[in-house]
Amino acid sequence: MQALWEDGQTYQDHALDPQTGSPSLLRETRGGEFFYRFHFELQLPYPWGRLMAGIAAMALVLILLTGIVAHKRIFLDFFTFRPNKGQRSWLDAHNLLGVVALPFHLMIAFTGALTLASMFMPWGLTTLYHQDFAALEHDFNPADMDRPASGKAGTLAPIGPVLADIKQRFAPNDLIRLTISNPSDASSIIMAIAGQNASGVGVETHTLSYDGTTGKLLAEHIEKRPIMGFYRFLYGLHVAHFAPAFTRWLYFLSGLGFAGVIATGLHLWTRKRCHRERGLGFLLVERLNVGMITGTPTAFVAFFLANRLLPPFMANRAQIEIQTVFGVWAILLLYAAVRPPSVAWRDLMSMAALACLGVTLFNGLPLTFLQLGVGATAFSLACLFFYTARRMGRSAIGQP
Repeated sequence: MQALWEDGQTYQDHALDPQTGSPSLLRETRGGEFFYRFHFELQLPYPWGRLMAGIAAMALVLILLTGIVAHKRIFLDFFTFRPNKGQRSWLDAHNLLGVVALPFHLMIAFTGALTLASMFMPWGLTTLYHQDFAALEHDFNPADMDRPASGKAGTLAPIGPVLADIKQRFAPNDLIRLTISNPSDASSIIMAIAGQNASGVGVETHTLSYDGTTGKLLAEHIEKRPIMGFYRFLYGLHVAHFAPAFTRWLYFLSGLGFAGVIATGLHLWTRKRCHRERGLGFLLVERLNVGMITGTPTAFVAFFLANRLLPPFMANRAQIEIQTVFGVWAILLLYAAVRPPSVAWRDLMSMAALACLGVTLFNGLPLTFLQLGVGATAFSLACLFFYTARRMGRSAIGQP
C-alpha cells in the first residue's frame, strides 16, 4: 500500500504494510516511478519535458502515417530478411522491425500524444471554462468533489464502514485509490476510485465521495458518456492496466523492436553519408549515435545495479539511484565523443553486456516469476550485447 500526503508545498510518500498499516521495510527507491515519469517528462521541470515528449509523439504519428503511404513494399518487407549482406541486411532489419509491430507503434504513439493533447490545444478548455479548473474537473468527474476547508476542526468518521460500503458498490472491481481532503477540517471529503474495469480496457470509471466527518455518501458517478468512454479506452490501451502477462510481454517486445527501428535508422543514416565530406554535423551525429544507442541501455541498467548495491537504509537513496543513471550516461556520452567510433561501438557494447550480466548476478536466486523475468531478460540482453560486441571486433571497420 502506497501512502501519499501533502507536506507544505511538496508531497511525501511511503510504502505501508497492507495488513498493519505500519511503514514497510522496503528499500527506498523510485523504481518504476522513475522510468514512468522519465518517459513523458524526461526529468525536466513542468511543462518542458511533457512538451518535448508530446511533440515527439505527434511527430512519430506523422512519420508512421507518411511512411505507410510512401512505403510500397510494406507487406513484402514483413517476410524479407537477408542476413550477412552488409548494409542491405541492416535495411531489411530496419524494415522488418518497423512492420512487424506497426499497429502497436501507431497505437502507442497516438495514445501517448492524446494524453498530452490539452497542453498543445488548450483553447477549447480555456474558452469554455475561463481558467475555472474546479468546474472543468467537476464536468470530467461529477463525483469528484472539491469542497474548500471551513476552518472549523473536525474528526474523521471511522474508516471501516466507509471501506465496507466502497467494496460493496465497487464489486466486482477493487478500490485502487482513496483520497482524503482536509482531514482535520469539518468539511473533509473521502473520495474513492475503482480500479481496472473487470470487463474492459478503460480505467477509473467509478468514483465515490463521502462526507469525511459523517461517512455519508455525497456523490457517486459511473462513467457512461460515450466520448469519455472512448478517451478512457484509448488511455487504457496506452497504460495497459487491463493486460495479462502475455500481452504485457508483447508490449515490451514491440517497444524493444521499435527501439531497434530507431537504432538501425540512425546507423543507416551515418553509413550512407560516411564516404561523403565529413562536416561537423556528421561527426556530431556519428558520435551521438554511439553514445545514445549504447549509452542509454547501459545508463538505465546502472539504475538496477544501484538499486541492488546501495545500502538499504542509505540517506537519499532513491535520489542517488537517479543520479547514478545520469552520471553513467554523461560518462558514456563523453567517452563516445573522444574515442574513434569504431572503438567506442565495441567498448560500449561490451560495457552494456557486463552491466546486464551484473543485474543477472545481483538479482539473486529467482523465487518469483517477477524475479525470473528480470533475470532472464537481463541475461538475454547481456548475450545480445556480447554477441554484437564480438561481431564488431571481427569487423574491419568496427562498425555494427
